[in-house]
Amino acid sequence: MSESFNLFNRLSSTFRDVKDFVDRNVEGFLADDEEEADTPPAADPAPPPVDYRSLFNDEPEKVPVYGSPLAGTQYVVRHPTLVEEADDPRFPAFQQAWREGKPVEDLLGDNPFGLKAKVASNGGDNWRPDVAKVQVLLNKAGYHNVIPEDGPSGYHSTTLDQDVRRFQRDNKLRVDGKLSPGGETIQALEKLLAQKPKPAPASAGQDAATVQPANKTATPPAPSGSTTAPTSSDPSRPDQPPPVKLAPGRRLFKEPDWKSEAMFEELVKNIFEKEAGYSDHKNDRGGKTNYGITQYTLENYQEIHGGMGKDGIFLKPEEITRDQAKEIYRNEFFYGQRMNEISNLGVASSLIDSFVMHGPRRGWRLFQKSVNAVDNGKNLLEDGNGGSKTIQAINEIPLSKIEALLDENHSQRVNHVYEDIKKKPDQKVFERGWLNRLRSVNDFSKNLSRIDAYKQT
Repeated sequence: MSESFNLFNRLSSTFRDVKDFVDRNVEGFLADDEEEADTPPAADPAPPPVDYRSLFNDEPEKVPVYGSPLAGTQYVVRHPTLVEEADDPRFPAFQQAWREGKPVEDLLGDNPFGLKAKVASNGGDNWRPDVAKVQVLLNKAGYHNVIPEDGPSGYHSTTLDQDVRRFQRDNKLRVDGKLSPGGETIQALEKLLAQKPKPAPASAGQDAATVQPANKTATPPAPSGSTTAPTSSDPSRPDQPPPVKLAPGRRLFKEPDWKSEAMFEELVKNIFEKEAGYSDHKNDRGGKTNYGITQYTLENYQEIHGGMGKDGIFLKPEEITRDQAKEIYRNEFFYGQRMNEISNLGVASSLIDSFVMHGPRRGWRLFQKSVNAVDNGKNLLEDGNGGSKTIQAINEIPLSKIEALLDENHSQRVNHVYEDIKKKPDQKVFERGWLNRLRSVNDFSKNLSRIDAYKQT
């Protein structure tokens, strides 16, 4: 009996111990689980902030070009390609910081008023960080309107040139539209902004909506008699591209816009890498050539639009500047050949180089042959006329066939070079240079086409 009673006491004690254990631990475990279930998962760590200020501290790369015999070797700023710009997050971060109203000293690097190269519509390097810096400073001074939704673009424009000139006129400076590193115009901007009072903050009872944001300063009215930029159907964008000068009988099928201008800037950079400056080779059938502009093209352009020199005098090839060559490329080879209607940047790159190297008519004919070879259902007339049917057929080529189209055009151009040398043996001296150029242009154009394909996926 006593043994049974002792066993009962031990079992009772064991049950009490188990119950105490459950009360102290298991319920706590359950409570912990419930708390963990209610806790949201930890968010991914925020990416490190982009150091956009370093954009304005970088030194631009300068490459040699060869001007006239008298000028000798000159140097120009190498602008980044679209690929390089797409891979650099700093400029979008800078624009976002501007939209957030960051002060100038926080936006523009260690030296807010220091330029790395010249900014000007004619003869300027127009390095993008420098142009953006000028846009910010002129906007702060009340002389330039920046579109709030976009932020400073970093691209020079007709309106920016006019606003620089107005600032120079108001401050009794030389009115030439140019800003040079350490020059009088950038120094005058620094002096003005150092004196300019900061806008008063809103008082406690003031409606914040009545306070004008610092980045939305309106442009002062232009003085009477000054010119204005071309108008557009989009009133929110005051900065419009300059007008296009076309030869008689040609017309624009698509008006210029800033997307087209950015496209042209990318294409003309590559042209200038191939057409470095003045040449007068005895075997060159184009005769004297400067920046890729032949004597015939220059004379014809000046006959139509007037002389490009001071007081309208006609210039010789060795006398034109890089910007004057760029004007001819823009009017004659880009808009004049309807390149702004080509939907793929790589195709446009290959086409415009073909116009420069072979002439527009032959360039179109070689590309029409290429389209027919890649897609024989197009059945394009190979007449060298880059009309609406040809442009539509090119734009309808699917992205999956663009590289094949560019390779085919490369082959067509190489064959043309060999045929040309066979007919005119004195052109053999240019063979290696021509073939190297064609290979380089094809690689560059395919790279651009991949960017377009990436953007559309």
